[in-house]
Amino acid sequence: MTRMLPRIAALIAMAISMAACWQQDDVISIAPDGHVDFTSSIVVTDDELTFEQVEEVSSDFISDISKSGWNITKKWTSKEWPYRLEVSGNGNIFEVKENIKVFGFEKDEDGNYFIRFIPITNKDDNRFKSSNRSVTFTTPPSGHSPQIVDSNGIAVTRIDDVNAKTKFRLVFKP
Repeated sequence: MTRMLPRIAALIAMAISMAACWQQDDVISIAPDGHVDFTSSIVVTDDELTFEQVEEVSSDFISDISKSGWNITKKWTSKEWPYRLEVSGNGNIFEVKENIKVFGFEKDEDGNYFIRFIPITNKDDNRFKSSNRSVTFTTPPSGHSPQIVDSNGIAVTRIDDVNAKTKFRLVFKP
C-alpha cells in the first residue's frame, strides 16, 4: 500500500515552507475502514513573501494532491501577513495513490501499517528558514479508529514536534 492521508497537508506545507517560516497544525481522524478526514491550519510568517507567491505555491500542491485521489478544500483565513490557510480533505489510505516525501504509510510483510510524519526541509533553498509541525489524532464520528502507537507500544494522540525518524503503528482491530 502506497497511500497516505496527511500527505495533502504535508505537500502544501512543503511548498510553503520552501520559501517561508511556517507553523502547521494537523488534526487527523482515521476510521477502521481507512477513511481519513483531516484539517491543516498553516500560518506563513515570512514577511518577505507576497500573498500571490504563497497562493501560487499552495494551489500547485493542492492540484497535485487532488490528482492523487484526495478530496481537498482550501480556505484563506487571512490574505494579509501573516498569511493563514486552512486545508481540509478526506480520502481512504487504502485507495489513494503515491507516497510523498513528507508523509508516508508503509505496510510491512506481517501486514502492519505504519505512518511517518516528516518535517519539511530544503537544504538547497537559501530562503528556507524554519518550520514547526504538530499532529493531533481524533476519533471519527463512528466512534472507532485504529490505535496509533509508538515504537514502545504506547498509544499516541498528539505529536508536538514532528520527527522524520519516528514511525507510528496503526493498529486496526477486526
